[in-house]
Amino acid sequence: MTQANEPIPTPVAVNFHLYKPCNYRCRFCFATYRDIEGHLPLADALALLRALREAGADKLNFAGGEPTLHPHIGELVAEARRLGFITSLITNGARLDRLLDDHAADLDWVGISIDSGD
Repeated sequence: MTQANEPIPTPVAVNFHLYKPCNYRCRFCFATYRDIEGHLPLADALALLRALREAGADKLNFAGGEPTLHPHIGELVAEARRLGFITSLITNGARLDRLLDDHAADLDWVGISIDSGD
């Protein structure tokens, strides 16, 4: 709780777990989200990006599941860049080349999860 004269804290960085599905089935994965189905419609996801930016968020990290499987990941990354976010993506890398072919300039950071030697 903030006092009357204290500034309201704003989110600096946001992890947007935008999609539950993954192309792997790692036994140790924490991103199971059993209570979530599907994903936000594109219009709602874009509105959420705008609301986060207006709330003061500076960095947006796309995560999942596997975010490169999301049917609109390219559009979301491009819009996040257009809004002025520092953008990042956490991925297992299996489909990263497809996203980078069209949206490399829209991503500042890419984190690759390497959780197994197989």
